[in-house]
Amino acid sequence: MDMNHLREFTVLAETKSYWEAAYRLFLNQSILSKHIKAMEAELDAPLFIRTTRKVELTEFGEALLPYARDITKLHFEYSAKLMQMQNYRKGLISMGSLPAMAQYHITDLVLEFERSCPEYKIKITEDDPKQLTRLLLDRGCELAFLREMKKTEALDRELEGPLERLPYVTDHMIAVLPLSHPLAGREELTLRDLKNEAFALLKENTMMHDLCCQACQEAGFIPNIIFTSHRLDSILDMVTKGGCAALLMDRHVEYPLESAFALNPPFAAVRIVPSIETSISLCWKRGEPLSPSGARFVEFFRNRDASCPKSPGQRSG
Repeated sequence: MDMNHLREFTVLAETKSYWEAAYRLFLNQSILSKHIKAMEAELDAPLFIRTTRKVELTEFGEALLPYARDITKLHFEYSAKLMQMQNYRKGLISMGSLPAMAQYHITDLVLEFERSCPEYKIKITEDDPKQLTRLLLDRGCELAFLREMKKTEALDRELEGPLERLPYVTDHMIAVLPLSHPLAGREELTLRDLKNEAFALLKENTMMHDLCCQACQEAGFIPNIIFTSHRLDSILDMVTKGGCAALLMDRHVEYPLESAFALNPPFAAVRIVPSIETSISLCWKRGEPLSPSGARFVEFFRNRDASCPKSPGQRSG
């Protein structure tokens, strides 16, 4: 049986939605459906009961699921270990990064490292911090730039967790509004000021989506979400043309000076108070020895120039 089909089966069993499973797997829904039907034909048993709204496992699917999980997990672990050994030999660093690498100057860091250490190369995977954390723990990558809720030093010592961290930058939540919005000229806003707005947010099942929804609920309201996307440019386009509000972090709208958005942004970015902060850190698995190339990048990162970006200044419209 095709290993990819088994993995697709487990994701569909978890999501119970062809749309969500296809999104996670970067597949077309029709292709996913074709693969599942091929599995059912090979096993001569139905695996899912399909309804108009969702899918449910049959008794055959329930019986297969734990075995499929174990098989795909072992295959992933073996593949990750093999890749790790190959990367070790080639001097290749497998690195994960939160999206918006340009705004966080991660691209600059990577290129500077490769210029200073030409014997090493970096392969980068962009993904949500939730997925990258799993990738780190499963040894799918060696290093990753992760976003986390800002914690106190005392809590960090108490709950060290499975990851080592080197702090990079801190950013803060902002409201992004059309320039014509009545609140666009304000220097700061509370989330309660936005309770009647329609929102464009980053995609469901991402850290930022969860953070924004939780913050709104703590402010006493459920956000009216009319649009979600994994692309920042789509969200900003929806704000400027669709008249809704977005909740992002301040670095999401920090563009290079030569950018048209930097010179004349078509939206207002207003800081949220009380401040909601996240921290970005370079992370790796605790207790896992780094490859020579990974250790060299960590050393480079520790000794990077003091002019590397810290927390940016706030802008308002």
